[in-house]
Amino acid sequence: MLLGLMILQVCRTVRLQHLALATLHATADAQLLASLKQRELPMREAWQQHQRHRQQQRRRAAIAAWQPRLLALAADLPAQAWLTRLDYQGAVLTVNGLALNLQALAGLERILTNVAGFAPAKAGGTQRDAEGRWQFSFTLAEERADVD
Repeated sequence: MLLGLMILQVCRTVRLQHLALATLHATADAQLLASLKQRELPMREAWQQHQRHRQQQRRRAAIAAWQPRLLALAADLPAQAWLTRLDYQGAVLTVNGLALNLQALAGLERILTNVAGFAPAKAGGTQRDAEGRWQFSFTLAEERADVD
C-alpha cells in the first residue's frame, strides 16, 4: 500500500512537472511571438525603404542611359532643325520639332534612323507653320535585347 501511495505521489509530481513545463513553453512561445511582432514592423519598413532605394537607383540608371543618346542626337542635328518636344511612353520615343527647309528635315530623318537602342524612325505628321517652317513628328520604337 505504501508502494501504491508512492507511485501515486510520483505520478502527481510528474503530471505537475509536465504542466509546469507546458506553461513554461507557452510563456516562452508567447514572449518570442511578442518579440517577433515587435520587430516585424521596423524590419518591414526597412525592407520597403530598401526596395524604394533600389527602384530609385534603377530609375536613375535608366535616365543616365539617355544622356549619351541625347547628346549624340543633339550633336548630329542639322543647324536648320531643332527639337521642340521629346515624349517617351511605353517603349516609344516621339520627337517633335521644326526645320527651316526640306534638306534639314531629310538630314534629321537620316540621323533618326541610327539612334542607338531604337529601330529606325517612322515619320509622323509634317506640315508648314504660319512662318514657313516645317513642323515634324517622328516616332522611334525602342529595341529590346533578346533575353536567353
